[in-house]
Amino acid sequence: MTTAQETQTVSGQFKIGAYTFGQTSADAQLYTVSEPTSNFTSVAKATKMIELMSVPSHSSPNGQTDYNEILSKIGQKIKTVGDGSSSADRQPIVFLVADGVGDAYRSDCTKKLSSSNGDRCMEPLNASHCNALKARGIKVAVLYTTYLPLPKDGFYKKWIAPFQKEIPTQMQSCATEGYYFEVSPTDGISEAMDVLFRKIVGRVRLTS
Repeated sequence: MTTAQETQTVSGQFKIGAYTFGQTSADAQLYTVSEPTSNFTSVAKATKMIELMSVPSHSSPNGQTDYNEILSKIGQKIKTVGDGSSSADRQPIVFLVADGVGDAYRSDCTKKLSSSNGDRCMEPLNASHCNALKARGIKVAVLYTTYLPLPKDGFYKKWIAPFQKEIPTQMQSCATEGYYFEVSPTDGISEAMDVLFRKIVGRVRLTS
């Protein structure tokens, strides 16, 4: 939020909202942390309260990261799309920070698990849902937090390893050209967000 405050050239130039995949595994859905606002202090306060989704036990229901649904709902929240030339013609930009592996229950899965798992689907992000946003003129910025291999884990080897190489490819395909950044879990995510934000701000054309 400090970067947004420092880089805006016109008061109210940016509005920032924040959303997650939910607070608990029992209530996985698009959760509003903060509606879009130019009050960066309130957004910063709200985002500091974000915690990892709580999962009460190993047997807790799966399917908490449905990228298809989340991206669709984000799109529904964006009512108008401008070119950023004025405060009345704002350019929407969606920042997606994720590891790129979806876990949901859907029949249209590209990497469906065995029939014993019902319709549980674990697959790399489907970039077509990002393309739907971009087709409307919405910019999509992606910060890919590298999905690290777990070579000794049986579940990983059977279900994730076969499409491991597709994960970064799909994440990059999701992003608007030039708006993709990869960072490992040991790198600074905040620093990477700062770099990506400044890169995007350099292309914003708001003048009044």
